[in-house]
Amino acid sequence: MALTERDSTYDLAVYTALLSLGGRQVALLRAVSTVAVWEAEGAATLERFLASLSFFPPSEGADLDRIDIPLWQIAADGLPDLSALAVSADGALIYVADAQRGIWQLTAEGVPLPELLTFPQVRHYGQIVTRLDGSQYIADPLSNIVWRRAPDSNTVARFFGGTRGTGRGAFGENMPRQFVFSGQNIYAVDENADGVRVQVFNIGGSAIVAWNLADELPNAQNVLLGADTNGNLYLLARGTGGLLKLYADGRVAQRGIGGAWLAQSESLALALDRFNNFYVATADQGILMLSPEGTLIGVIGAPYDESAPPKVGQLARPIAIAPAPSGNVLYVADAGKYPQVVAFVLDRNLTESVARGSADRGAINYGERRFGTLTDQVFLHIYTFEGKAGESVTIALRSAEFDAYLELIGVDGKPLAANDDIGAPTELLSATDAQIAAFTLPQDGRYTVRVTRFGRETAHGDFGSYELQLSRAQ
Repeated sequence: MALTERDSTYDLAVYTALLSLGGRQVALLRAVSTVAVWEAEGAATLERFLASLSFFPPSEGADLDRIDIPLWQIAADGLPDLSALAVSADGALIYVADAQRGIWQLTAEGVPLPELLTFPQVRHYGQIVTRLDGSQYIADPLSNIVWRRAPDSNTVARFFGGTRGTGRGAFGENMPRQFVFSGQNIYAVDENADGVRVQVFNIGGSAIVAWNLADELPNAQNVLLGADTNGNLYLLARGTGGLLKLYADGRVAQRGIGGAWLAQSESLALALDRFNNFYVATADQGILMLSPEGTLIGVIGAPYDESAPPKVGQLARPIAIAPAPSGNVLYVADAGKYPQVVAFVLDRNLTESVARGSADRGAINYGERRFGTLTDQVFLHIYTFEGKAGESVTIALRSAEFDAYLELIGVDGKPLAANDDIGAPTELLSATDAQIAAFTLPQDGRYTVRVTRFGRETAHGDFGSYELQLSRAQ
């Protein structure tokens, strides 16, 4: 992408180009000359210079890791009241609840399933918990019940709750909203007339005991609940000064975890991954990833004001979050004016994102034209060809629908050449088409051509169809 500006006051021409380096990195290049020199020969000289440039990230010692790369993003226009999100135990399905309409199912790749799960007994679809055996548990705060759905069943049955009050097993108004399985027990937050408490149920759904936390969490509302792999519980609400840690027997283990980052935030959702890292969705700071000690690791997603539909990775009100069982992906249900579901890569490298968005298109021969279509789900097409040392090849990528980006990878898997925009258009190529022209192959073997668009899946813009051509340079 490039922009040329002329400043008549100072008789200057200023050329600014944004060049893709691959690996989600860009270089900003700026050239300045007098208007006369620019119009006479400067523009043509600069275009030749730009065409000669190649950029490659360091092969060793480069730290390009990030934890907030959007893997996919899908609008949830039919679910105006998003309330919960859960992941199946095998990581294959995502369950997204609308408080009134039911449960939407998506594959881990972001593909919606046609059927909306609904159950006549459920008055309000709240938090969802999935278990290893395939069973599901649904909080229904309007009925003061947690429902159980048996594996592959089309019905639900009451698991616990159903009575309003302050006695054992009863719940306050619009409770329970938060519950977790940990060890052989289930723990549910109850906010009632006497304050906040955690009710403990056995694996069969019978009430065992209740822990009164009114002194620890005075005047707290909308208390969030999570559990780590060691059986400890964590509670969080606005004004608590951070996470409150409880042992499995209800004793307070620690107060104020992550308080430096959480004390002033409106926390909307809490989750822990298999490494016991915390994910706290906030109303104004995106999703905060904290270490088990409460140190900020990073921020996932960017808040925005909802004046327009979100760009990739933007979040308005992340009301529910859930890590994949592998710990490599975080799924987010984002409520608000433009409801959506977003998946973010969490493995702190680009492998997951690129692998899921790639498609092997097989071999391409000299003189052959291949056609394809890039989408937000499959944004990188891979072709291979057999080459010999000393051969000069030209690879051209044309698209009228997106900003083309082309990479040539060597026999050893290392990048050899890349091109974003050819710059000056030709008879056959537009300015935003890509071309690697007259490149001499260094050795015999199989070479790889990678077809994508500028920014791959993370850039805001269009996808679409393309034409790829491989030829021997004359």
